[in-house]
Amino acid sequence: MLRPLIAVLLLCSVARAAEPERPASPPTPPVPPRILFVPEAERPVELKRLEVHALVHGMLAETTTTLVFHNPNRRVLEGQLEFPLPPGATVSGYALDVGGQLVDGVVVPKEEARIAFEKEVRKGVDPGLVEHVRGDRFRTRIYPIPAGGTRTVQVRHMTELAVREESAGYRLPLPFGVLPEASVRIEVVRGLAAPPRFSGGFGELVAVRANESWVAEQRLQDARPGADLVVELPVRQEPSVAVGCRAEGECYAMVTDLPKLPPPGAPLPPPRRLGIVWDASSSRAGDHPRELAFLQQLLARWPVAEVKLVVVRDQAEPARVLVPQALRDELGQVVYDGGTGLGALDLASDKTVGAWLLFSDGLGTVGASLPRTGSAPVYAVVDGAGADTAVLRHIAANGDVIDLALEEVGQAVARVVSPPWRLLRVEADGASLADVLPRAQPITGPVTVAGRLLASKATLTLVYGAGSQEVARRSVTVSRAEAVDAPHAALAWAQRRIAELSALPVEHAQELTALGRRFGLVTPGTSMLVLENLEQYLEHDIEPPASRAEMRAQFLAQRAERRKAEQQGKQAKIDEVLAMWRERVSWWETEFKVSPDFGSREKPKKSASARMEGEERQMSERAARAPPRPEPVAESEAREMDGDDSFGAGAVAPPPSAAAPVARHAEPAKKAPGSGGNESSIAITEWNPETPYLQAMRAAGAQKAYAAYLKARGDYANNPAFLLDCADFLLKGGQRPLGLRVLSNLAELRIEDPALLRVYAWRLQQAGELDTAIRVLRGVLRLRPEEPQSYRDLALALSLRGEGSRSVPDLEAAMELLTQVVMKTWDRFPQIEVIALMELNRLLALAERLQAGGPPARCELDARLRKLLDVDVRIVLSWDADLTDVDLHVEEPTGETAYYGHNRTEQGGLVSRDFTQGYGPEEYVLHRALPGTYTIRAHYYGSRQQTLLGPATVTATVITRYGRPGEQRQVLTLRLEGAKDLVEIGKVRIGKLQ
Repeated sequence: MLRPLIAVLLLCSVARAAEPERPASPPTPPVPPRILFVPEAERPVELKRLEVHALVHGMLAETTTTLVFHNPNRRVLEGQLEFPLPPGATVSGYALDVGGQLVDGVVVPKEEARIAFEKEVRKGVDPGLVEHVRGDRFRTRIYPIPAGGTRTVQVRHMTELAVREESAGYRLPLPFGVLPEASVRIEVVRGLAAPPRFSGGFGELVAVRANESWVAEQRLQDARPGADLVVELPVRQEPSVAVGCRAEGECYAMVTDLPKLPPPGAPLPPPRRLGIVWDASSSRAGDHPRELAFLQQLLARWPVAEVKLVVVRDQAEPARVLVPQALRDELGQVVYDGGTGLGALDLASDKTVGAWLLFSDGLGTVGASLPRTGSAPVYAVVDGAGADTAVLRHIAANGDVIDLALEEVGQAVARVVSPPWRLLRVEADGASLADVLPRAQPITGPVTVAGRLLASKATLTLVYGAGSQEVARRSVTVSRAEAVDAPHAALAWAQRRIAELSALPVEHAQELTALGRRFGLVTPGTSMLVLENLEQYLEHDIEPPASRAEMRAQFLAQRAERRKAEQQGKQAKIDEVLAMWRERVSWWETEFKVSPDFGSREKPKKSASARMEGEERQMSERAARAPPRPEPVAESEAREMDGDDSFGAGAVAPPPSAAAPVARHAEPAKKAPGSGGNESSIAITEWNPETPYLQAMRAAGAQKAYAAYLKARGDYANNPAFLLDCADFLLKGGQRPLGLRVLSNLAELRIEDPALLRVYAWRLQQAGELDTAIRVLRGVLRLRPEEPQSYRDLALALSLRGEGSRSVPDLEAAMELLTQVVMKTWDRFPQIEVIALMELNRLLALAERLQAGGPPARCELDARLRKLLDVDVRIVLSWDADLTDVDLHVEEPTGETAYYGHNRTEQGGLVSRDFTQGYGPEEYVLHRALPGTYTIRAHYYGSRQQTLLGPATVTATVITRYGRPGEQRQVLTLRLEGAKDLVEIGKVRIGKLQ
């Protein structure tokens, strides 16, 4: 019976009713119900035309999908399309229409591609990007989708056919309503005497002979597909060999074998104790009928005495030993919440467990991604598309990965009770055939292996069996003389190598990047990028695609001159930083005089709103300095924007939120180790947002607060503000594990979203979870290396850990990161180098004190930039959102307010350079503070984001005696909901500081 691989069409979605058993055909997994994610669209973007061309060559299928989207809205939109592909599939081509023509994408290291994409988007031009997210998920980002116009996207992906017994299958999901235009072409190349069989799709499809291929084609209008299109092909009984050589001379061999093996032996005796790991993270919320049916049938055929159940979310719960009859009720009461921390699992220490079943998609979001495993076999059970199959295969290396979306429950149970024979190994002379992959695998049908052919001829032997028992051997000879135009042989090898490395993508980043560039594939280390013109390719040092030959020649001719100019710019950067630092040192050394009657002066009586009205002139001037990217709008919308200049031209106001206007979380004030008394104090007034869900949690009491959160979650689950508020409530209420669990949902909302991960790390730091925060911030740095805040955030977290543990290596690592902030060139954050130098010199002084009498602390900072600038007061404001402007205001005891429009005060208060395009930090420093009260406020100026995730989350760090013994600090996190918000953060009371 055919067991086709679910080749999920780009951007498509389908939701099928889940059933425990489907005797007629394998169940289809649910996938996301969106074609295009455009949060700013009033009306959905429509799919106007669909074209699919599938080319089946041997056991590989290459699918090219072209989609034309129509934007019925009156505004330009940015689209984000996140889609799953079949297990082990690889994106091998991408194109986007530019000027009416499809332009091929170029394979670029992932972070370089994203940096170039986002920089061009800020200019208002139209790049396209397809990138690997996690597991078998890929994401496409497109800008612009013109108002009232169309945009064309084309993606090509390679996948292996699903095989079972003597059949191979290809399935094309068609989960659409009426399509204005649709065309489908299926081509099976070589090797089949009889035509392929078709079912489903748009109706009758007939293959005709064309040379050595079979071709079936349809073109339709106003077409409504029925069931998914299925193509069934017979599998050859004798081994098939494909040898292909690439242009650079490398040759690859692919061998497909359908071994004739004896029936498996008797079923395995059931273990006395069966281990079950149940992933109960928030991404797995919902019913699990197929998984429960699988468990029920397995326990019926494998009557184990005990079940050891481990529920895992952000942490693994303590194991519970149950009788099998109690398992279903226990799983029915599981609460799905929190991130996924597979690295918290230990599957090795309990030697009484004979086998483990892991129910998870493998998408770890918290901590390490791989658990500790031992000798007991692990069977990873997954139900549907989008899983991280590379991770699951790694975990189940001595067991199997079972996808209930691809086979019936009864057959999946049989694979555990009576494991199939395995390909134990491939024997070959490494001098003639190297890197043969896969090395081992369960046999559920034909076996395909691929390797690099290094000699004119090579022989490989496939060894089949189980454990140490061999049941069959099959030897095959491959030869360069048989090489034909078979690029699929090289791609088959590359896909297997990528799958092998993708279980640990960070550790194997360099090789994954090299493989992607070499074979033109999207991997965890590479993306495909479409740019518009030569200047863009030169600016980002990205070679144009081969299909744009003339532009490519111009690029190569001009690149050398660009690189020479870059070398000259390095010395200019050093000179620029020296000039900025000398100006800051000069400020620090200046003795500011204030009239002695400052304490008796009458302070301004302006209200906050009146004070802000007085600032509008500076705001409009600032908007002119940093204009948003152009965006065509309808005439009526333009009039509305002209009538309110509170954001600056073209800015987008944040949407209303269910949360209250401001939410804040304060970290208790901390003194430096060994500090004495201090006459200064930092006071932050607690403020609790009066949201319905927090009111319900308060009313429920401490013991039932978490239950009240769960009850409200259905209405607010995708709102980061809700998660932050509830986590804060639980943490303050002493329910630390539950608070951290709720907080970890931020990592599940959207996988690898830097803004959410930043906020998650900030809150972890405030909760004292420094190790986890540092791990998260390392991920943010990997995702956003072009932003200085990524280096600085990680440096500050390391410095906190280093100060607390008196660890000089942590301080040195922090200083290295801050040195990069100082010496790199940043496009959008002028003078952030000075802020980093303030922090770097403080850490250098601290490290030298800790190293007294020992070797000096390691720091590569230029000696001319080394000087500790200690101050009485330092306040730093940072926020999580790009293209968003938040301002720091400090009202001094003299009545003066320091802010971007008045950045020097009479007594010497200084505000750093204003950052209007996102993140901060903005800094207020005062070397010698007059006694009195300093009031700190944050002003939400506005946002120009196209895909606003929500309100800006701000972190404010207030420090007195900065850089001296007795240093005291307090950290506050708050959320600013509405433009023009001028929110009081707190007050600093300064006594007589020595």
